[in-house]
Amino acid sequence: GLTGGLIAGYDWQFGPRWVAGLEADASLSAVKSSLDVFGVNVLDAKSEWSAAVRARLGYLFTPNTMTYVGAGYGWSSFKVSTPLAILNNSETFSGLQLAAGIETKLAQNWSARAEYVHTFYDKETYLGPVRWQPESGKFRVGASYRFGGGPVPVTARY
Repeated sequence: GLTGGLIAGYDWQFGPRWVAGLEADASLSAVKSSLDVFGVNVLDAKSEWSAAVRARLGYLFTPNTMTYVGAGYGWSSFKVSTPLAILNNSETFSGLQLAAGIETKLAQNWSARAEYVHTFYDKETYLGPVRWQPESGKFRVGASYRFGGGPVPVTARY
């Protein structure tokens, strides 16, 4: 399924090649999954929304291109249902989130990024003894606009 959302954050460059940052994202989703046993549907799950906060650390291997890793915490809402409405429940899960990606500058304030984000959610019990622990992996691409990306004034030090 498809997911669409927004990311906001702040980066600090330290040293000639290192970047540290904080970011938060929120998205809506149309991702669906089902569990079939011997060709009979027994469970449907749909991701409704997700949000996360992450720290990231990047390395500029060229002046305009950075690879990075990130870690943080994520939340997602899943709607779980079974045939005949035995179970029809929306639950919010939370857990550790890890990310890795690449970002490259396209123009003065614009950059493009591609990343993989994986979230390991907490365990939850459904239908008596059956335990379900969702995980989600997303490959996503996006464009970023950087505010205040103008030239930095030069300060002479004597």
